[in-house]
Amino acid sequence: MIFYYAGHGISKDGKFYFIPADADPEDSYTWIPFERLERYIERNRKIVWLIDACYSGAMVKGRPLRAVRIQKEALHAQGDQVIITSSSGNEISREMPDGSGGLFTVSLVKAIQGGADKDKDG
Repeated sequence: MIFYYAGHGISKDGKFYFIPADADPEDSYTWIPFERLERYIERNRKIVWLIDACYSGAMVKGRPLRAVRIQKEALHAQGDQVIITSSSGNEISREMPDGSGGLFTVSLVKAIQGGADKDKDG
């Protein structure tokens, strides 16, 4: 399963929250905690989280992490979840200077369209 989100996010008390378009940024009751979404994923389900939001790195707080070089071997990462975020838990995500979207999302789209396969070997 792949879960993709591009939008607003916030880190509060070390936890990450999605801030949907219809949420009130001043009312945390309208925010969606990452932990709530995680509970809806069946146990042992393999999932890749692709999150383009400010402070999204807070999603990995308290999880055992291991560095993975971004290359073909990363596709075989151990465990049931891979979390790829556009920012750390205490930084904002960057937008493209021309306003075409988030740097993370624009780069992701280019990669999916073949831009990541520099040596053309799949």
